[in-house]
Amino acid sequence: MKTLIKHTTNFLLFASLFSISIVSNAQEPEQDCINAIPVCQEIYVQPNSYSGEGEIPNEIPSGGGGCDGTGNCMQSGEKNDVWYIFTIQSGGMLGFEIDPVNPTDDYDWVVYNLTNADCEDIFSQAVSLQVSCNWSGTSGLTGANGQNNQDCGDAGDPPFNSLIPVVEGQTYVLNVSNYSSSQDGYTLDFSISTADIYDDVDPEIVHVYGEDVTCGDHKLDFSFTENVACESVTPASFELTGPGGPYDIVNVSGEACQQGGQWENRYTATISQTFSMSGAYTFKLLAFSGIVDACNNTADPSQTVFYVDLDVPEVSEDDLDVSNSTCGQMNGSITGIVVEGNEPLEYEWTDGSGDPVGDELDLTGVGPGEYSLTITDVNTCEVMAGPYTVEDEGAPDVIVADTIITDNTCGNVNGSITGIQVNGHDPFTYRWVDQDDQQVGDQLNITGLEGGTYTLYIEDVNGCEAVTGPYTILDLPAPVLMDDNVNTQGENCDMSNAFIEGIQVQSQQSPVFRWYNQDGELVGTELDLLSIPAGEYTLMVEDTNGCTATVGPHELPYYAAPSIDESQASMTNAQCGFDIGSISGIEVGADLPFSMEWTDEDGNVVGDTTYLEELAPGEYTLHVWDTAGCTDQSQTYTIVNNGDPITVQADGTTPLCSGETLQLFVDYDDEAEYLWTGPDNFSSTEQNPVIDSVQLEHAGTYHVTVTSLPWECQDESSTQIEVTQSYTVSLDITVSDTLIFPGSEITFTAHAENPGNSPDYEWIINGEVVQSGSQNTFTTSDIKTDRTVVCRLFVEEECNEPKPAVSNSIDVFVKPVKLYMPNAFRPGSVHGNEAFKAISISEKVAEYEMRIFDRWGKVIFTSNDVSEGWDGTVNGDPAPAGVYVWMVSYAIFGTDNQPIRESQRGTVTLVR
Repeated sequence: MKTLIKHTTNFLLFASLFSISIVSNAQEPEQDCINAIPVCQEIYVQPNSYSGEGEIPNEIPSGGGGCDGTGNCMQSGEKNDVWYIFTIQSGGMLGFEIDPVNPTDDYDWVVYNLTNADCEDIFSQAVSLQVSCNWSGTSGLTGANGQNNQDCGDAGDPPFNSLIPVVEGQTYVLNVSNYSSSQDGYTLDFSISTADIYDDVDPEIVHVYGEDVTCGDHKLDFSFTENVACESVTPASFELTGPGGPYDIVNVSGEACQQGGQWENRYTATISQTFSMSGAYTFKLLAFSGIVDACNNTADPSQTVFYVDLDVPEVSEDDLDVSNSTCGQMNGSITGIVVEGNEPLEYEWTDGSGDPVGDELDLTGVGPGEYSLTITDVNTCEVMAGPYTVEDEGAPDVIVADTIITDNTCGNVNGSITGIQVNGHDPFTYRWVDQDDQQVGDQLNITGLEGGTYTLYIEDVNGCEAVTGPYTILDLPAPVLMDDNVNTQGENCDMSNAFIEGIQVQSQQSPVFRWYNQDGELVGTELDLLSIPAGEYTLMVEDTNGCTATVGPHELPYYAAPSIDESQASMTNAQCGFDIGSISGIEVGADLPFSMEWTDEDGNVVGDTTYLEELAPGEYTLHVWDTAGCTDQSQTYTIVNNGDPITVQADGTTPLCSGETLQLFVDYDDEAEYLWTGPDNFSSTEQNPVIDSVQLEHAGTYHVTVTSLPWECQDESSTQIEVTQSYTVSLDITVSDTLIFPGSEITFTAHAENPGNSPDYEWIINGEVVQSGSQNTFTTSDIKTDRTVVCRLFVEEECNEPKPAVSNSIDVFVKPVKLYMPNAFRPGSVHGNEAFKAISISEKVAEYEMRIFDRWGKVIFTSNDVSEGWDGTVNGDPAPAGVYVWMVSYAIFGTDNQPIRESQRGTVTLVR
C-alpha cells in the first residue's frame, strides 16, 4: 500500500514534468558516501536534483520491513541521492529541514551514525546504524524538525521526525533521496539545531599504531581526529625518526582515498626502510603541511612519540669482561656477553669510526678504542650492545709540566734538567742520552750539563718504554758591551740634559745595567743614560747568571744657554691702520750656534732678525734657541694703531629730473674735514652739500675726500649723479563717426605730443577700461547705446608731466533700429519685391529671428539674418499663392547696454 502511494505520486509528478524536463544521468562524487559533502554551514542550496546512485551503487539496501523496528526504512535504497557528513562539536539536538524547489517533489532522507563504522558497513548494518529516517509519500517540506515525535516514517506517515539527540565527537551521514526523479532541487537548512555541527577545530594526529608494527614492516598506520582531504595528505607533510634510521616516507594513502573518496581519517605511511629495531620513535606532522579537514581547518604541526617492540634478541652483560691492551699493542679483548634470540644470529663488531672489526660474539686482538656490537636474528631484527671501551695500559706516564731547565752560563759546566715526574708500573729504569746518542746519566734528574740536546728514555717493570725530550741546554756567555757608535751630548741650559746612548749589548740573558759617576755613585739602571749633568760616567752590565762587563768612562761637557739683551730696545707704533710699526735695539748672545724668530699673537713667524719693521698693530715676541735646544724668549712688544682707519661712502639723490634738488651726503659721523668736487666746477667743504634746481650740466661724478681729526686719517669716495630733461605730454582723440546704429563699427584715434619711446594707451568707455597697449587707435562694434569715450596715455620715461596724460572725451550717440515689413511679394519679380524680408536702415540687428507659418500653423521658413528673405518655396517646391503669417523678434538695448526683446507679427500675401 505504501509503495503504491509512492509510485502514484511519482507517476503524477512525472506526467506533469515530462513535457518540460529531462532527468540528467550525470554522476557526481558526493553521490557516494565516501565523498559525502562536509557540513560547514547552516544552509545548503541545491538548485538541481541529483540523478542516479553515483559510482558506488546499492550503498543503502532496498526493501525490508520499513519502520516496523527491524526493517530498513529506505525501502527504495539509493534513489537520485546525495550524501552529507558532519561530526558533532558540542552535544545537543540535531534538526534540519529539506525544502524542495518544486512543492510537488517527494524527498526522502535517512541519518546514519558512523562514529564506529564506515560507509561500506551501511549496507549490512542499515538498521543498527540508522538513527532517524523518513520515507513518507507526502510531497513538499520534510525533515527532522520536531513537528512529529517519530524517528522513522513510512510512506503513509507524516514527513516530519523529532529532533535527534547527538553527543560530542559522534560522526553522522545524511542521505537525501529524490523519490520524484525530477530536475528540481531543494534547500537543506540545519539552523534549528542546538548542537554545534559545524567543524571549526583544526585536525590533529590522534594515534600512531606502533603496536601493529612487526619486524621487517615498511608501513606505519596513523589516524587524525577527523576526516581530512585526501589530496592534501602527501609524504612531504611528515617526518619519521628513531633507532635504525634515517627513515624516508615515500607514500601516504588512505583506504577511502584509494576507492575514489575525497576524505579519510586513517592513513598508511609507506617507508623506504624496514623497521628492524625496537625502541621509541617520533612521528612528526610538519609545519605548513597544507592538510585540511572537510571545513578547511588546517592541521597544526605536532609530533607523536610511539614505541615499537619487535621481539629483538636480548643481550646480557652480567659476565662481561673487557681486557685492556698494554703498551699500545693489539692485545685487548671484549668477552662474556650472552645473547638469546631467534637463531641463527649474526654478529658485527665496529670501531668508533664505524668500520667492521669482527664477526664473532667474542672480540679479541684489538687495540685501545670504543667498540659496538650489532646482533641480527633470523628475522633481520637488530639490537645493539655497547659501546665498550678498551683502554691502553702499561706505558709509563711522563708529566713534564713542572720541568726546570737550567742553561750552562759564563763558560761553566752547570746546566741541569729537573722536575720531570713519572707515573706507572715501577720500578723504572732511566737513561739520558745527548745529541750524539751517548748516555750521560741514569737518574730522573740530571745536573752538570754543558750546552747540548738531551733525551730521557724510561722503561717500566713490564718493559714498556716512554720517551720525553729532547731538551736543549744553552751555553750562555758573559755579556759583551760595544761603544763604537755611542752618541753623547753635554749639559746645556743648566737643565741636566746631558745623555749617553747608542751602546750595544750582546747577552743571551736579561742583563741589569748600572751607571756610576766620577764619584762612584749609582746614577742610572737603563742602557741609555739620560737627563744627567756634565761629568764622567761608567757602565757595568750584569746578566741573570752573574756574568758582568764594563765600558767607560765617558766625559760630558757643559754649554751655556743663549740670552737676550733688551736694555736698549725701542718701539714705533702704526698709524691710521697702515703697517708702519717697528721694534729695534735688541741684542742676542750664546755659546753654541743659535737661531731666532719673531712670532705674532697667533704664533705666525714674522721675522728672523733682531730688528722688525713694517709691523701691523699686534703683539710680537722674540724666541732664540741654540743647537742644543736651549731657548730664551723676550718680553712681548705690543704695537698699537694711532688713529683708526676710516672708510666712507658717498651717495646722492639720483636719478633726477631737471629743476629738482640734488642732495649729496657721505656716511661719516666723527669730527673730520670734507672736500667735495664735481661737474660745472662744483666745490664744497660741507659734509652733505645741496644743489637747488639741478640742470643737465650738473650730471656726472661727485668726489669727496674725508680727513679725520686729530690723526688726519683719510678716505675717498665717489657717486654718479644722473639728470634727465623734464618735458610735457599732451593727448587729443578723434572718432570716425559720432552717430551710429547699434553694433556699427567705429574707430577712435589718439594724437599725442611727446609720447616717449614705449607709450601705453588706455581706452575707457563710460569709466570702464576696454583696451590698453601700444595702439593709438581703438575700433569697436560693441556700442549699443549712447556712450562717452576717453583715452589715457602712460609714458615710461620718468620726467614727463602729467602722469598720466588724459585726452578730451567724445560722446557717441546710437540711432534706434526700426524694421518695416512689406504686405505682399511676387517670386521672380523684376521690380524688387521677389522675396519677403525685413526692411531696416541698419544691417546689424541683434538677436534677429523671422518665422513664416502656413495656414495650418506650421513653420515653413526661419532665418536669423535680417538681410535674408523668404523666396516663396517650401522644401524647394513653390508654395501656393495666398496669405501667410509671419513673426519677427529682435533685440534693442537700454541705458545699461543690456538687450531687450522686441517682436512684431503680421501677414503677407504671396502673389503668383
